Amino acid sequence: GELSVWLRMRYPHIFDMSLAASAPIFYTSPHLVSPLAYYQIVTDAVRSSLCVDYVRSAYTALLSSSAQQIIDNIPICASSWTNLDELQALLYEQWANY
Repeated sequence: GELSVWLRMRYPHIFDMSLAASAPIFYTSPHLVSPLAYYQIVTDAVRSSLCVDYVRSAYTALLSSSAQQIIDNIPICASSWTNLDELQALLYEQWANY
């Protein structure tokens, strides 16, 4: 999705084209869409109360964890982030996109 767009923008000399069939591209345009619209759609799509509660619980745990706790429990390459805020944002984005 959105990754294909970012790759195309960052490495145009490598990627001649990309397909972003399900990327929430307009989500990054604040004047076109509400900043909460994408997350509301995702929440509505899995409207099972248990599923929503589990995801909210996971976000709460993520945002209250230290970098070491996250590293110990989630296998992630240390070179993909530089500080706790960046690590939390990286995981938050990945969870929201899948």
